[in-house]
Order: sequence, then C-alpha cells, then structure tokens
Amino acid sequence: MVPTNAIELAEALRQSDLLSRQQLAQIAPLISQVADPQELAFALVQRGWLTSYQAEQSLAGKASELVIGGCTLLEPIGSGGMGLVLKGIQKRLNRTVAVKLIRPDVVSKNVGAIRRFRREAMAVAQLSHPNIVIIYDADEVGEINYLVMEYVDGPDLGRLVGETGPLPVTMAAEFIRQAALGLQHAYEAGLVHRDIKPSNLLVARRDSIRKPAKESAGPNSGWHLWWDSVAQGIVKILDMGLARSEAEIESQTSLTREGAMLGTPDFVAPEQARDASSADIRADIYSLGCTFYFLLTGRPPFPEGTAIEKLVKHQIEQPAPIEQLRPDVPASVAGVMRKMMAKDASRRYQQPTELADALAEVLTLPALHGLGPAVTVGALTPTPTPSPPTPPTFPRAPNLGDPYSILQPSANLPPATPSSHGSTLTEQPVAVVTAHSLQQATTDTTVEDVSPVEARKIAVLRAHSGPVMALAFAPDCRSLATGGLDRSLRVWYLSQPPREQALLQEPLLGDLQRLAFSPNGQTIVTGAASFDDRMWCWHWRKPLRQDRFTFDGAPSYSDSVAFSPDGAVVASAVGESVWCWTMTEDAPRKKTVIRTEGADVRMVAFRPEHSNIVTGHADGAVQIWKAGWLGSRPIANLDGHSDCITCLAFSSDSALLASAAKDHTVRIWDGAGASKKAKAIIPEIRGIVRQMLFLPDSQYLLTISDAGQAVVWTWIDGGRVCEWKLSQSIICSLALSNDGGTVAAGSSDGTVTLYDLAAE
Repeated sequence: MVPTNAIELAEALRQSDLLSRQQLAQIAPLISQVADPQELAFALVQRGWLTSYQAEQSLAGKASELVIGGCTLLEPIGSGGMGLVLKGIQKRLNRTVAVKLIRPDVVSKNVGAIRRFRREAMAVAQLSHPNIVIIYDADEVGEINYLVMEYVDGPDLGRLVGETGPLPVTMAAEFIRQAALGLQHAYEAGLVHRDIKPSNLLVARRDSIRKPAKESAGPNSGWHLWWDSVAQGIVKILDMGLARSEAEIESQTSLTREGAMLGTPDFVAPEQARDASSADIRADIYSLGCTFYFLLTGRPPFPEGTAIEKLVKHQIEQPAPIEQLRPDVPASVAGVMRKMMAKDASRRYQQPTELADALAEVLTLPALHGLGPAVTVGALTPTPTPSPPTPPTFPRAPNLGDPYSILQPSANLPPATPSSHGSTLTEQPVAVVTAHSLQQATTDTTVEDVSPVEARKIAVLRAHSGPVMALAFAPDCRSLATGGLDRSLRVWYLSQPPREQALLQEPLLGDLQRLAFSPNGQTIVTGAASFDDRMWCWHWRKPLRQDRFTFDGAPSYSDSVAFSPDGAVVASAVGESVWCWTMTEDAPRKKTVIRTEGADVRMVAFRPEHSNIVTGHADGAVQIWKAGWLGSRPIANLDGHSDCITCLAFSSDSALLASAAKDHTVRIWDGAGASKKAKAIIPEIRGIVRQMLFLPDSQYLLTISDAGQAVVWTWIDGGRVCEWKLSQSIICSLALSNDGGTVAAGSSDGTVTLYDLAAE
C-alpha cells in the first residue's frame, strides 16, 4: 500500500525491518515536524538511514520487498533481460553482497529454464577461485527467484575502458591472464562460460581487499592510488556457467532457441555463432581474445554493422591489425592475440592455462618492461593533407606557434593573469560562421562528394602523467583546463606558444573526469571518481591561498557538471539525482536535490536564459526539469534514444535542443519540450558524439565524436556540409571551443592535441 502520510510510511518501515530499533525510536520527533511521507523519506536519506532507492521503493508501497532471503537490498547496480542486480547486506553475516532478482514473468514463461538455472547455480557454487565471482545462495521467495553473489567493489572492463580509454598493454595483458586462470578452474570442473565479454569481467579494486598505505602529497600521488586500486586489481568472471541459462530465458532476443547462437555478437566465436551446442572452452578463449582487442583499442574487432553482419565477419573476415591501431603493442602480444582469435578452433590455445602461461611469458619480456602509457609519445611529423572541400568560415584559432611542438608543464608557474577575460592577449575581431558561408559550402559540396580532410594540428601539450579524462575551454576560448587521473588540474594559456598558466594539485583532489568553467571564466568546478567524497570549486585566477573550496557532503562521483547561464548555480549529476548548489563569494552551498525518474543521470545542462535543467540518462531518456527536490517531476519526457546519452546542446536562442547517444544518433527537439516528438534525427554517426555546437543561425550543427570525426550537419535533413578527421587513434576526452573553431583531444598518454577547424 502506498503511504499517504508520514505515519503510514513509518509503519511500513517498521514492518519491513529496514530500520533498527534505535532509529525507529527517533522517527517519532520527525513525524511531529513533517506530515508528508516524501519529506520524511528525504530526512531519512539525509541521515543515512535509507538509501535513495529504499526511499523511492518505500514511497511506492514496496518497503516489504527490500528484504529478501536474509538480505537487505540497498541500491541497483545493474540490470538485464532476467531482471535486476542490487547491492545488499546479508544481515546474519553483516556481509556486502550482490543480489540478482529474476523477474516473475520470466519465471512463469520458462519453468524449465529456471530449473536449469538453479542446477547450474549449484554447480558454480562449488567453484572456489579468486578470479571467479562466488555464488553464496540461490533460492526463491514467493514468486521471486534470487541469486546471492559476491559483491565486487570495482568496475567491469567495459566501463573501465569507457571511462579511461584503451588500457596500457601491461594492464590489459595481466587482466586477460587472470581471466584465463579463472576459466581454467571452471573448465576443470566441466563448466564453459559461453558469454565472455568486457562487461562480464569485473575488477575488484585492490584497496577494497587491502587498503593501501596513505601516501604523501606529490605530483603522482593520485596516479599511484589509481594504480594500487585498479591497475593491480583482481579480475573476477561474472555469471560463470550461468550465461547459457540466462540467455535461454531472456525474452528480448530471438537468438536463444535450442541450437541457436548464444553469446554477444561483438565477441562470439565463429563455431558458437553457427551452433552453440558445438562450442567448448576454445570458444571462450576466442571471446577472451576479442575482449583483449577491445581493452587495447576501445572497440570490438568488428565495430560496424548489424548483429548478423558482425556474426558473418567473425566467420570470414580479419579485424584491423592491432599494430595499426596501437603501434606500441609488441609483436609478442599481437601474436598471442591472433592465436586466441584464430577462426579454426584447433589453431587456438586449447586450454586457458596455455594462454595464461603465454601471457605470463610475454609480460616478462624487455619489450613490455616499464611500458605504461597506452600510446608512446614521440616526435610528431607533419602529415600532408588533401585540399579540403569548401568549409564553413570558423573563427581563427589563436596563433599557437609551432604546430607540432610538444609542450611540457613548467616547474615554476607563471603568475595567474588577473584579467577576467585574458586581456593580456592581443584583442582580435571575432569572426562568425555566417549563413552565407554555409550556403556557399553546401552549394559547392553536396552530401555525396563530401570527403573528410585532416584537421590542422596546431599544438600538442604534454599535460599529465596519466590519461587526460577532462577538458574544458574557457568561455572566451583563450584558456584551456585539463584534468587527468594523475589528480592534477592545469589551465593553459593559448598564447604563442601555449603555456601553463595555473596549477591545482592536491593529494585528495580525486581522479578528475569532469570540468566546467563558470560563465565569467573565473571559476572551475570539478567532478571526479574521488576517494574523499569531494567536489572542488577553484577560483583559479586568484593569487591567494584561499582560492579553492570543497562541496562538503557532495557524493564522491559526478557524471556531469554544469553552470547555470548566470553562474549562480552549479548542477552535478550523481546517480539518479541532480544536486544543485548556489555559488557565493566564499564557498558553494547546497540548494536542492532533484530525484529523477528512471536510469542514472549521465549528462546535465542548463537551458540558456531559462531556469530549466535538462538531464540525459543511461537508458537514453531525456528529461526537462525545473529546480526542485525529492518528489519533483519533469515538465517534459523526450523519448527516442535506445542507449546512454553522451552529450546535450542548446541553440543560442534556446529554441532547439540536441541530444546525442551511444546509439550513434543525434536527435533535435523543441528546446522547451513542447513536443515529445523529435524534429529531426541524424542517424548512423561514426563513433560516439561527445561534443556538439549549434552554429549561430541554428540551421547547422557541429558534432565531434570519439572516433575522431568532426562534421557540420544540416540537421533538418541530416546532410553533411563538411567533415574533418582528427589524426589521433585513441581519444579519451574532447572539448570544443564556444566559437567552434578549436577542438582539444586528450589521450591516454597524457597529451592534449589542439586542432584548428577554421577555414584556411
């Protein structure tokens, strides 16, 4: 029953056994102060007595469903065709676990499959290996079947690569070696996985098992923490032995009938695609080879095409040679990968232990000794480029001197410039992309004859000691902020040549992954996968020591941060919520929390000259909100994308909203959400769009993807006006200047490359 007042909610919590006796005793004073159940739930979340998920379920009348099989369910951590996976606490042992709940409708339609699921769960429960996720229990309560598993405190390899870019060779090889050891243990017990892929390989952070020693502040302290917790983590195979049963009962695919292919098209072995019953442990080795390829390149062996087309390619085609995409991969490692991915199963390693031994041997070779960065930095040689088609007239980028110079951060920083708009630079007239110039471009170049040209490289900054995960241009386009996993934040002055203007480096700054400049360019806000539960606000132009403040009480990780148009509010996407903070002269103060509907928020943006906030979600939903708190509802739901939102952009007049997603499409919406139907769709974009900008007259949209593709579109019909190619095979982060003239691309080797999109 849905509680209609605070008293009913308190009673539901008492009956569900979610709160302790002491906590229940302290609820009475709260009830005397609030009558609304939502206000009571919010107060309990603020005290840490309930999680946001528990509060939402309790408000929906489902508090009794939050305790199952002796486990208290805390929050969702994943989902699939079978149901939901949640983090929980096994109360009797006070042990953190993962609980997989199988949907009742799946059980009712597949009674035989559920029996097989339980039988195989019992078999896997007999396994005991550090590289396999342990199963503690499998049972049913009423109509709910559930599985209790080891909780792994760390990302899966798909998420890790998505957040940090392709991995260093030594890290990837060690992760694959560990997975092979786990597969060997299961193989000796008569089990085959059948669905090895990055998302089924979890990395248990080393510090979740043994906390590393506290390090002193230093230029590499953050990088050392990252390496201790992830790079030296333990790989654990998820769903060992359950993949076949799970695939058989998933109702979302037609490829699960008897004798049909089981697995994932991007990573499935040729013989498994033809007939799953003929697949053995060597099919798992092939899938592990495809996963190895993904870890080193950031993409599967055959990234293009439909599912059927990919299955055919696994049968007859060879992927792009790993040496072409990653020149730093030694021949010995490439040879191991080729043997893993041989089309003929008899030519592969016949057992996982053979693969593990081969990788252990190459990891000791001198060619891999000390090889850390994903890309080796060397002297850059200018590459001749073909004559470009007539492009739009973009603003000229600042003259950055030698276009192929590698710039090192200086030990002695130059004084920060006190000007609010970088006035020490020579003032230049600002050119704009005019409708006339674009009309000329479209007249001279049709969609069919547009060919990508090499974007002009204007500088390469040696910015960080690890992957560059966050980039942001200042509003005046004359400074660039860079942040990385080495836990430093640098601001570069785009002068002749670029120079490091300011540095923020704290032992507890966090692994920077999000940056945002305030509209006046004075303040930078960071979001991080932090160890200390902090976000940072840095008044980077102030020469005083009191130039930075923390967002006390903010959650540790932020998927996106954004300033309101007037700079008065900072919004941060955290899980299923948006935290909004007011900005004062001294420090930020919390204002409101918007509890969104559905999947986690991955992108947040403000509508120019309006108070609306737009959120993009992991499931592809786009929602428009007014600032609110627990219980608020969106004023518009824009549905159409089928995968995670990666970028949001408004036109300058707020009339149009563009959303990009991992489904390789961009959709154009009414900026106010007046219509739930997209005005236009740009389909089949190569790569994932990370940056977008409406050009001044709003008829054209510039997109930048992580495949290194920059395109100007006539969004109404999806036509390409002009296209540039960034000469960079591995891109971890992207930023686009507000004038559309300059692109910054961060790499896993710590460098940032600046490209000029301005017309010659």
